[in-house]
Amino acid sequence: MNDLRSIDFFKKKNRQYIVDALTKALIKSEILGYIKELIEKNEPFSVYFMDIDYFKVINDTYGHHIGDNVLMTIANAINSSLDENSILGRFGGDEFIVVQKGVTDYDTKWQMARKICLSVSNLEYNFGVDYVNQTTSITIGVSSFPADANNFNDLIITADKALYRGKQKGRNCFIIYDKAKHEKLKIDSDSQNNLSKQLELIYDKFSNEFNLDVDKILIDLVTELAPLYSIDRVCIKLDDKFDVLYKNEDMLGECYPIPIEKYNEVGYKNNMILAINFRIHYEQTDPEFFKMLEDNNSNAQMVVRIKTHSNKYGYLRLDKFRETIWNSDVKIIFQTLASLYAIELERGIK
Repeated sequence: MNDLRSIDFFKKKNRQYIVDALTKALIKSEILGYIKELIEKNEPFSVYFMDIDYFKVINDTYGHHIGDNVLMTIANAINSSLDENSILGRFGGDEFIVVQKGVTDYDTKWQMARKICLSVSNLEYNFGVDYVNQTTSITIGVSSFPADANNFNDLIITADKALYRGKQKGRNCFIIYDKAKHEKLKIDSDSQNNLSKQLELIYDKFSNEFNLDVDKILIDLVTELAPLYSIDRVCIKLDDKFDVLYKNEDMLGECYPIPIEKYNEVGYKNNMILAINFRIHYEQTDPEFFKMLEDNNSNAQMVVRIKTHSNKYGYLRLDKFRETIWNSDVKIIFQTLASLYAIELERGIK
C-alpha cells in the first residue's frame, strides 16, 4: 500500500484525523478528495468500489462486535493486497474504495481485483462453537480515469455500475467497467435492497409481538417468501413430525420426509445448509437417495437446519420440481428464518 507520507495531498495532514479509527483506511472525505485532486491534475488512475457481501446478515446474526472484527480483518486483508501505487479508503459502512494511481490497463486491473477478492474469500472466522470457519466475500466494480470517465461524477457512476453488475451476477466477483456492456445499465435500487427488505421483514415478524405464535409466523413468512424464489414446496421436520408449510398448486405428487441420516450421508453432517441442484447427480452415486428425491417429485432441494447453540430441532426443506442453482440470497433468507424460529422454540414460546 502507498505510504501516505509520500503523497503530496496527505503530507501536511495529521494521520489521526484522516484515517478511520476502526479499519485504518482513509475516511470518505479524504479518499474522495484524493480522487478529485488526481482528476484536476489529469493523472490517470483506477478506482475499485467494493462492498462486503451480506454484511448486514453478519451484524444481525452475530452482533456488532463481530461485525466490527470482520470490517477490521477485511480492511487489513485488502491493504495487504495492494501495491505501492494504491491506497484504501472507507466509503461508509461496509463499503470501501481503492485508488490505484497510474494504472488503467485491463490486465493490471484484473490482477489487482482478483487479488483483493481472493484475499477476502480466503479469510476464516470463528464466531463461536457452531460458527467455526465462517467465510466472507466481496464484490468489486472497477473504473478508470480518463478511459471510462473524464470527470469525478461520471467516474463514480461508472464504478457503481460495474459494482451493481457484479451484484446482479451473484456477488463474490469483480467487474471491470466496459462502456459497450455497461453504459446503458440502470441501477435498480429497489432490486439492490430486496434482500435487506426481506431480512427486515423476517426480523420484524419475530420481534414485534410479545405473545408470538411462531408456527403461524413461520407459515406466513414461508408463504410470502417461497414464490419470490420460485420454490414449489416448503416442508418442516421437527423431531418425528413432518408437515408441508407451503405448496405451489402445480407441485404434483405426495410429499415424504427424508431422514436426517440420509442427508448427513450426502454432505449435510457438518453444515447448516445442504443444497442439491439436480437429483440426477445421485442416480449413480446414491440410488437410494435419488429414489427418495424422485418419490417426492423433487429435482432440486435445499435443507436448512433448525438449531441453536444448545439444541437441534429439525430442518426446513425447500423443493423445486425443476433443476436449479440455489443462490446466496435464498440461503441467507431461509437460514435466517430457520435460526430465528429455532430461537423461539428454545424459549418455549408457542
